[in-house]
Amino acid sequence: TGLDADSGRWLDDTLLALREKRRTTVLLVSHDRHRIRKLADMVTVLNRSVVAEGCPADVLGDEDGDDGVRLA
Repeated sequence: TGLDADSGRWLDDTLLALREKRRTTVLLVSHDRHRIRKLADMVTVLNRSVVAEGCPADVLGDEDGDDGVRLA
C-alpha cells in the first residue's frame, strides 16, 4: 500500500471512526485483502466490468483458506 504499519493502522482507524460517527459511505480502492476484510461491508471487484460483488467473505473468502469467488 505504500504505508508503513503505523500509518496503515491510523488510516484504518480513521476510516472506521468516520463511517461510524458520520454514518457515511467510504469508497476505498485497494488490493490489500486484509484491509478490505477489516473495513468493507460490501466489495465490488472490477476487471473492465464487475467480476464479483457481495460481502467480503463471499467475494474474497475468509482468512482460513476459503477462496471465495474465483477471480482469475
